[in-house]
Formats: sequence, structure tokens, C-alpha cells
Amino acid sequence: MIKLLIKHGADINAEDVNGVTPLMKAAIEDDNSATLRFLINQPFIEMNSLTNDNQSCLHFPKIWYLYINADEPESNLQDLLNAGCDPNIVDDHGQLPIDSYVDKEMCVEIMKKHIVKLVAAGFYVCDRNKKVISGSELRKFRVECDTEVEVMKNNYGIMVGFSLFDILHRSYHKLALRIKNGDEDKFDDKMAAKFPLYAGMIKYRLEKAGQRRKLFNQVEDILYKVFSRYLPATFIHEMFFYFSNFELSKLVEIE
Repeated sequence: MIKLLIKHGADINAEDVNGVTPLMKAAIEDDNSATLRFLINQPFIEMNSLTNDNQSCLHFPKIWYLYINADEPESNLQDLLNAGCDPNIVDDHGQLPIDSYVDKEMCVEIMKKHIVKLVAAGFYVCDRNKKVISGSELRKFRVECDTEVEVMKNNYGIMVGFSLFDILHRSYHKLALRIKNGDEDKFDDKMAAKFPLYAGMIKYRLEKAGQRRKLFNQVEDILYKVFSRYLPATFIHEMFFYFSNFELSKLVEIE
């Protein structure tokens, strides 16, 4: 049903009266993690939308810990984190996502390890989250993260001019400008196995870059036709930066 609605133009980020999006509803009440992953992989999805009381997808841990087994090693929570959901968002009740997990020990462990990965890779982490991981139990894991990060900084095997570390940090727009056909396929299972801690994040970013690159290719001629008489080519090229994926898709429709 979701695929059919999207095919016929449904807004994948539409909010109800409480500001809850389809992605949040999937996190709250859907008993099929495939639905969540389908939504995450859509080119127009907004991962960090907030409800009316400033809660994100990460504040809804109802089912994440129920569907982890030998055949599905990553939980829905891990999928959301790999896709860039922000663990630093504080809702109107003063809660970080991890504060809402209470007795869900597996969720707490997944979140703590992700926070360690973010710190090791140089991403922003708020002081309250840093305090959560300040104990000694995660020191060995931090060393593993630091080691993997150093290797990523020197691995340029996927995208010309960008290391795996760069792929983690560059904007989707800059990645889309650089990515070539086949770059996503280079990060195959064999390559991912060398970077088990960050592979999920890298895969997602490559997929998103590829989606945006495809949209660029579809609208490039349209923008040049419209603006070539008024603006230099370099200006037109820079215009891509200001369009969201959804806006680019609308430009495709007017061709």
C-alpha cells in the first residue's frame, strides 16, 4: 500500500495533527521492519522530522528490540542511526532519545555504541550524550572505532578524491557531484567486512548520493535551458545545491 501511495504522489513526509510522520508511525507501531527500511531508502525522506513536542523517530523505541535475530542482526534502531537520525535532539520534555529507552537494554547498548562511533569519527555529540558513554565499559570499543577511523582516512578505493572518512562527513550534495556510476557497487560485502563498525553509515550515504546524482542528471538540461541566457554556467551548476531532492523531482516533471 505504501509503495502504491508514493507512486501516486503521496507526501512521504506528511505530518498528522501531532506532527507524526509515516516514518515515525513505522517506528511506533509497524511490526515489519521492512516497512521502516523501505521508507528510509526513499530519496525524499526527511530523517530528522520532529513532532509538535520536538520528538524524533529515535524517541519511539516500542518495537526496535523485538525483531533482532540471527537472520536480522541490525535492529530498526541501528538502521535509523545509520541513516543519520540525530541522537542529540532534546524534546519538549527535556529527554534525549536514549532517555526514553528506560529498561530496553539492547536499545541502550546500540545507542551508546553509536554515540561512541560518532565521537571517534569527529561528529558533534552533546555533553549529555558524552556523559552517557564516559564509563570504562566502552573503552575497548572506542579503541576499535579509533582504529577503524584511521584506516578509513587512508582508503580512497570507492570515490575519486574522497576517502571513506570523507564519505562519512561530506554533504550528500558534494558526494552527488563526485559519485560515478558503479561507485556504490565498489563498497560490496567484501569491502564492508573490513569496516564493520561504520559500513552501515557508509552504505547509506553512498545510496543517498547516488539518488541525488540521478536527479541531477535528470534536471541538468532543464536548468540550463531555462537559465543559460541569464546566468553563467558555473552559477547554474551551483543552483543544484539549493534544491532538495523533492524539488529536483518536481523539475523533472515539468520537462
